[in-house]
Amino acid sequence: MKSLSVARLFEDQRQELQLEQLTETLASRREITVSDINRPGMALMGFIENFLPERIQIMAQTELTYLAALQPAGVREAVDRLFQFSMPLIVVCKALNPPPYLVRRANECEVPVLRTPQSTTPFIHSLTLYLDHMFAPPTRPRSTWSSAAIAWWRTTW
Repeated sequence: MKSLSVARLFEDQRQELQLEQLTETLASRREITVSDINRPGMALMGFIENFLPERIQIMAQTELTYLAALQPAGVREAVDRLFQFSMPLIVVCKALNPPPYLVRRANECEVPVLRTPQSTTPFIHSLTLYLDHMFAPPTRPRSTWSSAAIAWWRTTW
């Protein structure tokens, strides 16, 4: 299975995706292995049965507005619920500020948090294009001729 480090993604796409590092390190306990992304709003609210932790988590207005509406104890509970899973990366869109507790837990759990000023949907499209390219199967030459067939062809012409 192919994998991609968060550090490599950051290095490759820092300018294009306008990425800013919010955590202390880009080291992650879990590498990126799929090109799909996830919006963790439902998990923050308590529904974790279908949560997909192997995917990059994208947080934006909806998730952060929800967290902002909670009392501090509720924020801790929601964030801790998310960090019970090993995730490769969290990206915050629209230059929004995640709660300090989220960044603290990310540092403790070795889940890098990046931020971009880009709007969510265009960012997801650009990130997915990059990931699809990185995880695409290698291409092979189209020719199916064997070396013996090529040698025969050369001798007959």
